[in-house]
Amino acid sequence: MWIGTGVILMPLIPWWVDWTWNGSQVLQIIGGIGVAVSVGIATWACGQMGWARLLFAPALFPPGQGAEENNLPQRLVVSGPYRYVRNPLYVTDMTVIASTALLTQNGLVVITLIAYEIQLVLQLRLEERELRQRFGAAYERYLKAVPRFVPRLTPVEPGEIYGE
Repeated sequence: MWIGTGVILMPLIPWWVDWTWNGSQVLQIIGGIGVAVSVGIATWACGQMGWARLLFAPALFPPGQGAEENNLPQRLVVSGPYRYVRNPLYVTDMTVIASTALLTQNGLVVITLIAYEIQLVLQLRLEERELRQRFGAAYERYLKAVPRFVPRLTPVEPGEIYGE
Protein backbone atom coordinates (compact mmCIF):
# COMPACT_ATOMS: atom_id res chain seq x y z
CA MET A 1 0.00 0.00 0.00
CA TRP A 2 2.82 2.40 0.90
CA ILE A 3 4.68 1.71 -2.34
CA GLY A 4 1.53 2.21 -4.40
CA THR A 5 0.75 5.48 -2.64
CA GLY A 6 4.32 6.66 -3.19
CA VAL A 7 4.26 5.79 -6.88
CA ILE A 8 0.98 7.64 -7.33
CA LEU A 9 2.15 10.73 -5.43
CA MET A 10 5.69 10.97 -6.87
CA PRO A 11 4.60 12.70 -10.12
CA LEU A 12 2.86 15.37 -8.03
CA ILE A 13 6.01 16.39 -6.13
CA PRO A 14 6.92 19.26 -8.48
CA TRP A 15 3.60 20.92 -7.68
CA TRP A 16 4.14 20.45 -3.95
CA VAL A 17 7.60 21.93 -3.99
CA ASP A 18 6.48 24.98 -5.97
CA TRP A 19 5.75 27.25 -3.04
CA THR A 20 7.18 30.51 -1.81
CA TRP A 21 7.54 32.31 1.49
CA ASN A 22 4.96 34.88 0.37
CA GLY A 23 2.06 33.34 2.31
CA SER A 24 0.88 34.15 5.82
CA GLN A 25 3.88 34.18 8.13
CA VAL A 26 1.74 33.21 11.11
CA LEU A 27 0.58 30.03 9.34
CA GLN A 28 4.13 29.26 8.24
CA ILE A 29 5.45 29.68 11.78
CA ILE A 30 2.71 27.42 13.17
CA GLY A 31 3.49 24.90 10.42
CA GLY A 32 7.21 24.99 11.12
CA ILE A 33 6.66 24.50 14.86
CA GLY A 34 4.23 21.66 14.14
CA VAL A 35 6.77 19.86 11.97
CA ALA A 36 9.55 20.26 14.55
CA VAL A 37 7.42 19.12 17.51
CA SER A 38 6.03 16.17 15.54
CA VAL A 39 9.48 14.96 14.54
CA GLY A 40 10.60 15.18 18.17
CA ILE A 41 7.62 13.20 19.46
CA ALA A 42 7.98 10.62 16.66
CA THR A 43 11.64 10.14 17.59
CA TRP A 44 10.63 9.65 21.23
CA ALA A 45 7.96 7.10 20.20
CA CYS A 46 10.44 5.19 18.02
CA GLY A 47 12.92 5.08 20.88
CA GLN A 48 10.27 3.66 23.23
CA MET A 49 9.27 0.98 20.75
CA GLY A 50 12.89 0.13 20.02
CA TRP A 51 14.63 1.15 16.83
CA ALA A 52 15.68 -2.38 15.85
CA ARG A 53 12.18 -3.71 16.35
CA LEU A 54 10.61 -0.82 14.52
CA LEU A 55 12.92 -0.86 11.54
CA PHE A 56 13.77 -4.52 11.10
CA ALA A 57 11.48 -6.89 12.99
CA PRO A 58 8.26 -6.34 11.04
CA ALA A 59 10.02 -6.89 7.74
CA LEU A 60 12.24 -9.74 8.78
CA PHE A 61 10.31 -11.61 11.44
CA PRO A 62 6.56 -12.25 11.31
CA PRO A 63 5.06 -12.55 14.82
CA GLY A 64 6.43 -15.57 16.64
CA GLN A 65 8.92 -16.47 13.91
CA GLY A 66 12.46 -15.56 14.84
CA ALA A 67 12.11 -12.11 16.39
CA GLU A 68 12.83 -13.13 19.97
CA GLU A 69 15.69 -15.42 18.93
CA ASN A 70 17.29 -12.34 17.38
CA ASN A 71 16.76 -10.16 20.47
CA LEU A 72 13.77 -8.37 18.97
CA PRO A 73 11.05 -9.19 21.50
CA GLN A 74 7.41 -8.76 20.62
CA ARG A 75 5.91 -6.72 23.45
CA LEU A 76 3.07 -4.30 24.00
CA VAL A 77 4.68 -0.89 24.43
CA VAL A 78 3.07 1.17 27.20
CA SER A 79 5.76 3.76 27.85
CA GLY A 80 6.64 7.23 26.61
CA PRO A 81 4.03 8.70 24.28
CA TYR A 82 2.24 5.32 24.14
CA ARG A 83 0.97 6.10 27.65
CA TYR A 84 -1.02 9.02 26.18
CA VAL A 85 -2.12 7.81 22.73
CA ARG A 86 -2.16 4.38 21.05
CA ASN A 87 -0.77 5.55 17.72
CA PRO A 88 1.72 8.37 18.35
CA LEU A 89 3.57 7.71 15.09
CA TYR A 90 0.40 8.03 13.03
CA VAL A 91 -0.60 11.15 14.97
CA THR A 92 2.80 12.70 14.27
CA ASP A 93 2.56 11.68 10.60
CA MET A 94 -0.78 13.46 10.33
CA THR A 95 0.58 16.47 12.21
CA VAL A 96 3.60 16.69 9.90
CA ILE A 97 1.35 16.59 6.84
CA ALA A 98 -1.06 19.17 8.31
CA SER A 99 1.86 21.38 9.39
CA THR A 100 3.37 21.10 5.92
CA ALA A 101 0.03 22.25 4.50
CA LEU A 102 0.21 25.33 6.75
CA LEU A 103 3.86 25.91 5.95
CA THR A 104 3.41 25.65 2.18
CA GLN A 105 -0.24 26.73 2.04
CA ASN A 106 -0.71 24.16 -0.69
CA GLY A 107 -4.09 22.47 -1.15
CA LEU A 108 -2.54 19.30 -2.58
CA VAL A 109 -0.95 18.63 0.79
CA VAL A 110 -4.40 18.77 2.39
CA ILE A 111 -5.58 16.19 -0.14
CA THR A 112 -2.61 14.03 0.87
CA LEU A 113 -3.65 14.33 4.51
CA ILE A 114 -7.20 13.20 3.67
CA ALA A 115 -5.86 10.26 1.64
CA TYR A 116 -3.55 9.28 4.51
CA GLU A 117 -6.42 9.36 7.00
CA ILE A 118 -8.55 7.13 4.75
CA GLN A 119 -5.66 4.69 4.43
CA LEU A 120 -5.20 4.69 8.23
CA VAL A 121 -8.84 3.79 8.84
CA LEU A 122 -8.37 0.67 6.72
CA GLN A 123 -4.93 -0.18 8.10
CA LEU A 124 -5.78 0.25 11.78
CA ARG A 125 -8.58 -2.30 11.65
CA LEU A 126 -6.05 -4.92 10.56
CA GLU A 127 -3.38 -3.82 13.04
CA GLU A 128 -5.76 -3.80 15.98
CA ARG A 129 -7.08 -7.25 15.10
CA GLU A 130 -3.53 -8.62 15.03
CA LEU A 131 -2.62 -6.91 18.31
CA ARG A 132 -5.73 -8.33 19.99
CA GLN A 133 -4.63 -11.81 18.94
CA ARG A 134 -1.03 -11.28 20.00
CA PHE A 135 -1.52 -9.53 23.35
CA GLY A 136 -5.04 -10.57 24.41
CA ALA A 137 -6.47 -9.07 27.58
CA ALA A 138 -3.63 -6.57 28.03
CA TYR A 139 -4.36 -5.06 24.62
CA GLU A 140 -8.11 -4.96 25.38
CA ARG A 141 -7.35 -2.96 28.54
CA TYR A 142 -5.06 -0.71 26.49
CA LEU A 143 -7.83 -0.11 23.93
CA LYS A 144 -10.21 0.97 26.68
CA ALA A 145 -7.73 3.16 28.55
CA VAL A 146 -5.79 4.90 25.78
CA PRO A 147 -7.37 6.80 22.86
CA ARG A 148 -6.46 6.00 19.26
CA PHE A 149 -5.58 9.53 18.09
CA VAL A 150 -6.44 12.25 20.62
CA PRO A 151 -3.95 12.04 23.50
CA ARG A 152 -5.06 11.64 27.11
CA LEU A 153 -4.24 14.49 29.43
CA THR A 154 -2.72 12.13 32.00
CA PRO A 155 -0.60 9.09 31.21
CA VAL A 156 -1.96 5.59 31.74
CA GLU A 157 -0.05 3.52 34.27
CA PRO A 158 1.54 0.45 32.64
CA GLY A 159 0.39 -1.68 35.59
CA GLU A 160 -3.23 -0.97 34.64
CA ILE A 161 -2.59 -2.42 31.18
CA TYR A 162 -0.45 -5.38 32.17
CA GLY A 163 -2.88 -6.29 34.97
CA GLU A 164 -0.34 -5.82 37.76
